[in-house]
Amino acid sequence: MHQRSLLVLTRQFHQSVEDELIGGNVRVVRITDAIRKKIAEDNAHQIANWDLYYSGYEHAFVNTYDPSERDDDEAEQEIVRAIVILKIIQPFSSSLHLVLTAEGEPGEMRFMGHSRVGIGTKTYVCASDSDVWITRDHVRKARLMWPNIQIVCQQWKEHRRILRALRFFEIAFSNFDGGIRHILFHSSLETLLCTCKDYNTQQIRQRVLAICSHGVTKEDVRDITDMRAGLVHSGAIVEKAKGREEELIQKLERILRACLYHVLSDSDCVELFSDDEKLKKAFPVLVKEAARVETGKEIYV
Repeated sequence: MHQRSLLVLTRQFHQSVEDELIGGNVRVVRITDAIRKKIAEDNAHQIANWDLYYSGYEHAFVNTYDPSERDDDEAEQEIVRAIVILKIIQPFSSSLHLVLTAEGEPGEMRFMGHSRVGIGTKTYVCASDSDVWITRDHVRKARLMWPNIQIVCQQWKEHRRILRALRFFEIAFSNFDGGIRHILFHSSLETLLCTCKDYNTQQIRQRVLAICSHGVTKEDVRDITDMRAGLVHSGAIVEKAKGREEELIQKLERILRACLYHVLSDSDCVELFSDDEKLKKAFPVLVKEAARVETGKEIYV
């Protein structure tokens, strides 16, 4: 069987991570000096030695597969999925860097560097997460989520709600503007939790508190929904959120990550959150019905 390996070099993994399986054929491995030397020799014109040796690329996501059974795009997407679930568990600022294809027999492996649009950029994390390290414990938690994110992405027609929530979540990390990031995080939360186009605030508040029963208060959820309302409808920060923008963005991010973790760590939850009727039954939302009636009077707004 002919095998090919796709490698994506990355940063911010703890030295204790030597060779850890995430799922399928996707692993996180520590790059040895011998492999680093071979990569530099095989890609003298594509990869600067300085970057390879001194920029912190000490680990790589590796996906080994048979190219006659799986195409390169799917192999790359599996690595992207692994990164997304790790960011749910513990955000880290390293994005996809230095993509390589490796082929050949052991000891005679040849590494071919590739360019990708957007590769080499950093993603945004809050100040408290800027120096984090991804540990073996984080990788092992990701392993539990792997089968479920594969189901969501491969059977996407049945799991559109969760997949859209993941896409909003992923895009938010690449945007350094706090207001836009807040809106994207909140859009992800609404996509995941709302089953009706009306009463979104009440749906978010009640379902978040039902899912995140520990560590999240009514005040927390009220704060993030109030800030979102101002940003979306007028582009302004509501008075009660002024001066607390970064705090509320971080609070929203952590609530969203907790909800995504809740869904993706359990196959039954994946099915529940992909079905409106099941979600309504499991997490009913009680609201006071409101009717909007025109007065007939014309005003300027």
